[in-house]
Amino acid sequence: MKTVIKSGLFILTILLVSGCSQINGDKSKVNNKVPTNRLTIKIKDIHRKDSLEYGEIVYKSKIMDTLQLKKNDKRYLWFHYGIYDKPYNIDDLKGKTTESYEAINDSVIPFDSKYSKPGVYYLEGYIEEVFLLPEYDENGNMRKLDNFIKISKKIKIVDK
Repeated sequence: MKTVIKSGLFILTILLVSGCSQINGDKSKVNNKVPTNRLTIKIKDIHRKDSLEYGEIVYKSKIMDTLQLKKNDKRYLWFHYGIYDKPYNIDDLKGKTTESYEAINDSVIPFDSKYSKPGVYYLEGYIEEVFLLPEYDENGNMRKLDNFIKISKKIKIVDK
């Protein structure tokens, strides 16, 4: 019985600590796997060469569920991406992406893309979610929480 209680307390402690580090940690958090009920990429799989294609990212933040934002708290949401011939990991994409779009409300990021050559490509990028909280550290810096979510979508480009 004591072993079961100790195991339960240990698991509970790990869950609490990992949940808190996501919010209170100074490091950025990268999510490579986001449930489909929290992230949807709305763009066609097949595009025509040289046509401008409209798409949307719909992202429902898990942090927003956990964090009780106040009137003075600020949240920013961007989608950074590029079109590549192979998939990349998020660390390689930072500083390499060519396009950036900002959310129009708390969860929708519209974007467009254009492809000039037929073939198979990858829309590779990440969502950058930033929270600025009116709390200050010992150096007088505002508290900032970063969250990065990897995005990847295989796209086929065909001639007109």
